[in-house]
Amino acid sequence: MSMETSACYADIVDESFVKEISPKAFKRLKELVDNAKSSLGDFSIEILSMTTNYEGDIEGELGMDLDEEDACLISNAYQFLCMDFQNKSGLSLDLKYHAKEDRGDEVDGYFWTVGCVYELSAAGKKYKKEIERKYWTVWG
Repeated sequence: MSMETSACYADIVDESFVKEISPKAFKRLKELVDNAKSSLGDFSIEILSMTTNYEGDIEGELGMDLDEEDACLISNAYQFLCMDFQNKSGLSLDLKYHAKEDRGDEVDGYFWTVGCVYELSAAGKKYKKEIERKYWTVWG
């Protein structure tokens, strides 16, 4: 068993919040995914496989099996949802996937993350070149 780990974090919102901010855009994405006989979970795995070197197998399937037209429609609807959400809320939006393991993970399956959440204080702005955020994990 590897002793290497990496810490991750995200600011997560419930799907109901995404629907509340961008109801029409969310509905369109969901309809396209449903019409493709898939799920948002599968779509989040597809995003994971396109944005990382992930080549693993999750519950027997890696993402979605779509023709080019459906893939384009769903991708465009997702991009529109993210833009619409940011325009209405000021927060960026992203869909992520993580397979929970026995290590205290707080997420399992697909989830919605937001960015543009925090703003530096006056002191933080003054010294931002001197400050670097770092992450670590502990064993034990």
